[in-house]
Amino acid sequence: MKLHETPFLTSDLLMARVKQRDFKAKDWRRHEEVTLKAQGDQVLLRQDDRIVELELVPESGAMLQYALSNTALWHLDTLKPGLVYLRVVPVQNILDECSMVLVADVRAAESLKLLRVVERRDVSDASAWRQEEFWCEVPGSSSVRAFMPMRERPDDRRFQLLGRKHVLDLSKDAQGVMWVEKVSTRKISTDVAWVLAEGEIRFIDHAQRLDCINESSTGRLETVTSTFGTYLDLWKTYGEREWQRTVKRAASIQALAYTRCEPLSDEGGGWRLLGDPEAMRAMARRWRELAEDDDQIEIAAEAPDWNSEQYNDLAASAQPRRSPLRAKPKWRDGELLLDLESPDDLPSRGYVYLSVTGDRTQQSRRIKARQFIESGRGVPGLRALLQDQPIPMVRPSRLPALTTYARASFRSGRPTDKQEEAIRVALNTPDVALIIGPPGTGKTQVIAALERRLSELNESQSIAQDVLISSFQHDAVENALERTDVYGLPAIKVGKGRDPSRSDSVDGWRRVKAEQVQQHLDALLASSPALGLLRDLGKSINDLLMLGCPPEHRAESFARVTSMVEDLGVVARIRVPSAWMDRWEEATDSTRSLRESSPVNVVDAERRRGLRRAVRAIRVTPEGGADDGRAQLMNVRVRLSAISGMLDEQDLEALEKACASEVFSSAFLHALVEMKSRLLDRLASDVRTHEERLQLSDNLKKLLKELQDFIQEKVISTSHGRASVLEKYVDALVSSPNRVRSAVAQYSSIVGATCQQSASRQMALLKEGREDSLDSLRFSSVIIDEAARANPMDLFVPMALAKRRVVLVGDPRQLPHLLDSDIEDEITAERGEQISSDVYKQSLFERLWRQFQKREAADGFSRVVMLDSQFRMHPRLGDFVSKQFYERPGLGRVKSGLSESDFMDDVPGLGRAVCSWIHVPHSQGPEERKGSSRLREVEAIKVAEEVSRLMETLPPEMSVGVITFYAAQRDAINEALSAPKHGITEKTETGWVIKPAMAANAVCTERLRIGTVDAFQGKEFDVVLLSTVRSNTAKLAAPVDEGDQSQREAFEKQASAKFGHLRSSNRLNVAMSRQRRYLFVVGDADMYRGDLAMKAVPEMCDFLELCEAESRRVS
Repeated sequence: MKLHETPFLTSDLLMARVKQRDFKAKDWRRHEEVTLKAQGDQVLLRQDDRIVELELVPESGAMLQYALSNTALWHLDTLKPGLVYLRVVPVQNILDECSMVLVADVRAAESLKLLRVVERRDVSDASAWRQEEFWCEVPGSSSVRAFMPMRERPDDRRFQLLGRKHVLDLSKDAQGVMWVEKVSTRKISTDVAWVLAEGEIRFIDHAQRLDCINESSTGRLETVTSTFGTYLDLWKTYGEREWQRTVKRAASIQALAYTRCEPLSDEGGGWRLLGDPEAMRAMARRWRELAEDDDQIEIAAEAPDWNSEQYNDLAASAQPRRSPLRAKPKWRDGELLLDLESPDDLPSRGYVYLSVTGDRTQQSRRIKARQFIESGRGVPGLRALLQDQPIPMVRPSRLPALTTYARASFRSGRPTDKQEEAIRVALNTPDVALIIGPPGTGKTQVIAALERRLSELNESQSIAQDVLISSFQHDAVENALERTDVYGLPAIKVGKGRDPSRSDSVDGWRRVKAEQVQQHLDALLASSPALGLLRDLGKSINDLLMLGCPPEHRAESFARVTSMVEDLGVVARIRVPSAWMDRWEEATDSTRSLRESSPVNVVDAERRRGLRRAVRAIRVTPEGGADDGRAQLMNVRVRLSAISGMLDEQDLEALEKACASEVFSSAFLHALVEMKSRLLDRLASDVRTHEERLQLSDNLKKLLKELQDFIQEKVISTSHGRASVLEKYVDALVSSPNRVRSAVAQYSSIVGATCQQSASRQMALLKEGREDSLDSLRFSSVIIDEAARANPMDLFVPMALAKRRVVLVGDPRQLPHLLDSDIEDEITAERGEQISSDVYKQSLFERLWRQFQKREAADGFSRVVMLDSQFRMHPRLGDFVSKQFYERPGLGRVKSGLSESDFMDDVPGLGRAVCSWIHVPHSQGPEERKGSSRLREVEAIKVAEEVSRLMETLPPEMSVGVITFYAAQRDAINEALSAPKHGITEKTETGWVIKPAMAANAVCTERLRIGTVDAFQGKEFDVVLLSTVRSNTAKLAAPVDEGDQSQREAFEKQASAKFGHLRSSNRLNVAMSRQRRYLFVVGDADMYRGDLAMKAVPEMCDFLELCEAESRRVS
């Protein structure tokens, strides 16, 4: 096969300029393989004996990185004057100088005949077909190439070759002979990791001698094609064990049969599932014991088989064709309540069980992302960086960090030196850059400025959906997108968080933009009377064209249009052509005449029916006329004459003559027949619909459209036209939110999504790609915020989508990623020395940070920048956080960008101090254990009293945050605040909530928040209270010999038992850096006195000392 026939050729076209002026495109062969090399400052393209130098441009993408790798294969796709367009096969692993013999027999030939790719069961014919399908020729060489997928275990004796459309299975026997097994037809995933084998590779008949087999090549093959024990493989193993535990938990909860379902009420509101009451109660017990907070029930007609391949082999897990029915369960005595809105597909009887659909989707996305990275289709070199393997020396770009447009993203317009350096490093990294953002250092502004610079570069040649902003959860994504404004557009966010109070970025932008444009429009209208006239005339024309007008109001409406048209000439100096005015007057006059000739329109329906009966009674025969003909005619004359315009002159003359006649002649009777018919037609009911009666004639519509076009042509380039455009813009912003969202999605450069949602169905719809193909969902650049908090498996998903660069923004000194320690221990016990002590405990962010520090010495450039100026906290608090959490572990100082004068000098009730410790001694009550959590009730009551006081004394614009390390303490504080004397919180079906009057006000969108530390990363408040909880009499024994490992471990164990989460400097950093002006710590101060406490929790001891110093500042 040719290079362009391999499935691993990327779809992206990389463009470069040819430097030689005498370059002749006709001399080069398109759709053939070429060679691209980077030598010094030159990038050279070669085909046969022709060589040209290329100039790289933004549209070149990752061309340089691939060229420097010296392993990529290149395909010349398109030629234009002075331009070349290349596609690449990114080779991550290569087995060169390979000498490999593959042995085939008749059985292998038979399988090809069954596939109908060969006509005979002939070994030589089969070998010829296999060579054509699986060998890729090397230009100018007798060697061939073969694409071989990576294997999970080195002791697996099975191998494969990947062709155009077929897969060839191979197996190695105990003597080292590689046998051809079978060929299968299947779609080859471009995301699979593979090795390129190049050299003397050939098929032979098993009847030939086998002593030519090269054992060294097959041995190398086993090593090169195995992923076993690599960083990516270890995380793959973790994901598999995580899935197995999920399935095991689902199997333990079991499936519950229900026999009947019914709505909770006639109005809906959910469904009740009924079955065996005892089985229901047992299921409820198992659910409460084993289910987690976010778990849902799934409903199906059949019970799942948890032992089937679908659930035991994650790779074989079949995704459901449609979304299953899922809901949060509510267990009542002997029944199950589900919040489902009358689903049509709810089985009348069936089974409920723990839903693992979300877990399966999550694991599936992780697998695809890992495979994509392993295949080398991500950012060049990403796989090697993740594995901490050598990569080719790649020079960074030299793009300027900031432009005037990007600089405007900073509040003052003046970034700090480190903020500017961070943007420079992120722009110019050849692969991955890290920005360390300690609390309050303005990383959101850095991200916003970086978004603008990347959009200016327009590396993908299409600005729309070019940059992905991701993070591990929705709140973090929304925080990162807060300042996004690229070319006047917000980011488009994929997926929704659980907090309904969070304003959608597009919806918020739409409302603000509508207000801004309306204000500008109002100012324009106020400055020019002509604009108001044009607006009123335009509205009248639109109303008549779109809505029509009732017949009885048309004369008034037409007269108003005529008057405004006449005023245009005076007020706006726009004179409508006299020919149009003549046609308009003629059309409206005829309408008025028609109205006047149809007086029946003013007669109500009842009276009209009586008049029709009178007209029908007119006698039109000689006998009838002789009977009461005159009387009936006189009745008609009297009744119709009373209605102005009902009778014309002809009718009046005929009626007068009839009333005076004694005998009706034949000619006269004929005239009466005609008059009777005319009068009945005139009195006939209007059978048109209301909408039809409103519609104007085609002639009137044509005239109004001509007037509309004439005015638009006259004002289009004037201030009058600008006002018209602004008016339409405001109307669209206000009345068409869905169309606005669609337009923003089509043109916005920035897309936001959580790590998992980055590869979701919604993202596929936005990108017009496929959920099962990461290649169709890619972005030029991917920026991941709070990257130190996401586990690597989820980080792989957005990282795989980057074409040019990945920028990780985070702080290894804040909250770490959370993993299941039991799974870690299980894998460690199984793999032994293969697992380093920190492979799972260390975040990917920290792993890359430490790796990049070492690489900088070899590469000569940095991929890491730490922001070093915080703009959140009072300087004295900022200095404390810097010393404890950044300078102590060796990261360097974080300066305060604000001075003391930038903060309120004397806070009501707090004085000039910045912190204090509210001592709650152990004698008032110790800590208690509640399940796996802890609480201290006396401390919760004290916190509630202080919160209540602060909410009364602080100005309404100042906010309060209450942080604890334990969920049980959070609930205890909420309960204390619900007491009647406070009345700040209340408990609902979904849990504790802050009453609306206390939660926010007109000048503070979030005035109070209560939660564990995990709910506070990325947040900030004016005043923060930290509840420590821990108060116990556990003893600490200092190591007698610091060099004795066992003594040190014993002390560490005792200290952790005594202080718990307070020993986590990462968590303490988050908890003690959320405040702007004041930090309270509430707890047992005696726990943090003495040398042993200083050894166990130095940060808390130093803070207690700071509080004692600050107490002298309290007024």
